[in-house]
Amino acid sequence: MIAAVLLVLLVGGLAYFRAPILAWSAVVAIWLLSLPWTHGASLPTAGWVAFALIALVLNIQLLRRVVLTGPFFVVFKKITPVMSQTEQEALNAALCGGTAICFPAGQIGNAYWLFLIRNYRQKNKRF
Repeated sequence: MIAAVLLVLLVGGLAYFRAPILAWSAVVAIWLLSLPWTHGASLPTAGWVAFALIALVLNIQLLRRVVLTGPFFVVFKKITPVMSQTEQEALNAALCGGTAICFPAGQIGNAYWLFLIRNYRQKNKRF
């Protein structure tokens, strides 16, 4: 029970702080090493081999692209419908207009709030 609660807390912390995959692998490895003390049972050799293979594939970018991302995108491309002209125009308008200013490249979902606040204050002098 303690081991499960510890794992949930660790995973929650890693997700909250957007930890890189290497940190996830290290935390899970340390958690697996702590199982004999917290749970009374250790992981068999086959479990360590499986963990090592999964961690290896996830942590090495070239392996991840070949083993996971490549096949996933092949399937995704087959099942995704073709984008209509209207959808393409809407995306292009959003990427070039005000949305591009508020959400700089690589910051989708993370608005540039200082720009929005300054712009609002300039237009509304009472603030």
